[in-house]
Amino acid sequence: MTYEATDGRRVMLLVETKYSESYGVSYKRFRSDGSDRIACYRDLYYSGNSPIDITVVPEIETMLFEPFYQLPRQQLLATRVMETGIPDVDHVLVDPESFVPLPVEDLFKTAPVAAYPELEPLGALPFAALLVPQVDQGPLQSWGGPP
Repeated sequence: MTYEATDGRRVMLLVETKYSESYGVSYKRFRSDGSDRIACYRDLYYSGNSPIDITVVPEIETMLFEPFYQLPRQQLLATRVMETGIPDVDHVLVDPESFVPLPVEDLFKTAPVAAYPELEPLGALPFAALLVPQVDQGPLQSWGGPP
């Protein structure tokens, strides 16, 4: 959704509402058609302006578990919108509460550490710990300056 703020700036609000999907803990590297999600996210994830702090989560594969896969996916999209200028907006907001089925601060407590021990360090982290420091840490994660 895009709107014009009272100061004239164009803002995009990324909201994703899930009515027919439910999230258990599952690995989402491969789509139902067999294609690899890493192929479309790799360059964005490892770019110099990625919203994900790769010193905390250096391997993109770690982020491909539901339900926390949804957050980096939306954040990478917001970053890409600001990079490309498509659509032409001055600011992008991501509302994680619209598509994550539990409080964001509890998100990584769902990590399936028994099957994937490499995820254990995520269990104690709030999601904001994974963001690069210049990213707004408020309830709406934002790019492009103050909302």
